[in-house]
Amino acid sequence: MAARRKSLPTGALAGILGALLLVALNPTTADFKAFYQRQAASGVSSKAGGSGGLIGSIAKGAAGIAADSSYKRANLLVASLYQSRSRDGKVQRAYLGVAKLFVKIK
Repeated sequence: MAARRKSLPTGALAGILGALLLVALNPTTADFKAFYQRQAASGVSSKAGGSGGLIGSIAKGAAGIAADSSYKRANLLVASLYQSRSRDGKVQRAYLGVAKLFVKIK
């Protein structure tokens, strides 16, 4: 009688590969900073009627500083949580980053 080889079920293998992909694409602080700058620039551009060139550049710079100083990153292995807290410790804003994409959750 030939010995049977045991292998992982296809679903388990897909789950493991999916988890590894999420770990590899977990957004970094630099990814969040770039996202935050794009958000600030697009907000200024839409408020200025699309002509916010200099103002947009200033806003991008200020947003980069704000993203560096006021947001703290919590690495969740397959995702990252970025939170800005007030002086009393309450969460003011929060973003969840998964696979290089960000979603505002507060």
